[in-house]
Amino acid sequence: RGTSNDPKLQALLTVVKEQICDLGNVSDASWQAALDAGWADAQLAESTLIVALNVFTNFFNRTVKTEFDLQAAPAL
Repeated sequence: RGTSNDPKLQALLTVVKEQICDLGNVSDASWQAALDAGWADAQLAESTLIVALNVFTNFFNRTVKTEFDLQAAPAL
């Protein structure tokens, strides 16, 4: 649920959570922490594109009221 015991993965999750919760904004400190943890700028940029694609898809489906035909996933 947005946390990891792996410091490298946690640094990425922090960046992604900031993007989602602050309309795409990420603090310089979080970005630098991800770089220091071993992520490259290109990898962080790619994760940003993945976040943006998922947000766009979610907004679009809510706007056009897409009916889903998949069964609900089991609870974690």
